[in-house]
Amino acid sequence: MYKLKLVLVTVAVIKLVKTQTQSVSPYTGSLADCIALTDKFDFTENLNYDVDTLKYPYTTAYQMVECDEGGICPDGVFRQFCQWQRFLRVQCTASGDGAEFKIITNSLPNHCFYAENDYPLGSTSYYNAYGVEGKFNLRPTQMAAFAQDTSNSAKIYTTIANRADIDAQLCQPQWAKTSAIDTNLRPAETIYTSTTNTPAYYSSWSSPKTVASLNLIRLYDSDQVVGVALNGVFIFTGTSEYGYDMYFPKNYNNPTMPDRIPTDACLGSQQTNNVYRYHMYSPCIYDIAMKKQILKCSQSASCSQDVRRHAIDHTPISSKGLQPIGLAKDGRVIYGPFKVDGSLWRPCDVDVCNGRYFGNNYGYVATMFHPYVVSCWGPGNKIVRVKQGCSANPRFCSAGSNLLVSSFVISFGFIMGALALIF
Repeated sequence: MYKLKLVLVTVAVIKLVKTQTQSVSPYTGSLADCIALTDKFDFTENLNYDVDTLKYPYTTAYQMVECDEGGICPDGVFRQFCQWQRFLRVQCTASGDGAEFKIITNSLPNHCFYAENDYPLGSTSYYNAYGVEGKFNLRPTQMAAFAQDTSNSAKIYTTIANRADIDAQLCQPQWAKTSAIDTNLRPAETIYTSTTNTPAYYSSWSSPKTVASLNLIRLYDSDQVVGVALNGVFIFTGTSEYGYDMYFPKNYNNPTMPDRIPTDACLGSQQTNNVYRYHMYSPCIYDIAMKKQILKCSQSASCSQDVRRHAIDHTPISSKGLQPIGLAKDGRVIYGPFKVDGSLWRPCDVDVCNGRYFGNNYGYVATMFHPYVVSCWGPGNKIVRVKQGCSANPRFCSAGSNLLVSSFVISFGFIMGALALIF
């Protein structure tokens, strides 16, 4: 009987540890971890290295991307063969006991895209780029919001309490203002141009309005940008400019049916501002065959049937685990839709910001339900039995507490209790 109990409890502990492993982040806020993460980006320039072969993987500061299936090119002309300069610079620097990151990108993809009327603006001869920077993966305990507020033991930065709150936040596409990020995360933005002999920086995304050399910049603020994917493409909020779920819109405050925004098979769009972006996880951040195709989502059997299954099925098997897919504008790591065991994140796994604790650090995860990536600057509370009205595919957690609790702590207590039954 003793042996049977030992075996049963041991099996239960192993299963629990396996399912909870995702609660321990592979990334801290250290300089080494910042470099390790940025090394996973498909960068064109990496200022963490001095050796040119490491610094410039495409031999120059940019990559000349080619797509030969025809379509509207980034210069706005329809051709059978398109080319554009893609620029993505990454950099990590030491800062106190942690690190700061800097990412500069023109958000042009490293894969083919489909465009009809709007198109992502670019050129074969030069590039303008958007920059975001700040503290890398700062622990919530180090945030300015909690320095004086000792009563906030749960370290919740964004609290959403009811249906009105959740609609106001998750159904608003321009909630992601940099000014709303905690000051200790040191958020900053720049604009960059290669058109001068010495590349010039500008301190605001609104600079292009008055600077002629920045004519490829059409996004004058970052209020819809929540992060940058591994290939340098911006990740926007999961809500379209019409105020509805980008992929599964639901009519909740208007008598007419909401418009569905068209995307390509990589789930990208350039509907506004001539900027290519994702609103949810895209498998095209990986090296897959679909990257070379110019295809509307509606022309793909799997994409037109269900974008969620389409994204999952086109993800390489080797990437179906806890993997980073990008970096949020507040410096937190964005993990993909898969847990360590390959299963998908569920509504009760995440807080209202679509994030969770990984050990002592906090990160965001991509999900197959709205808001898809990031919906507020976290950590947030874990709201239950409330869902946003603008989505037919909302996050809805039906049980649990409205507080965010570390599953690692609960798991550890459970394991200790289980072992106590034996000894």
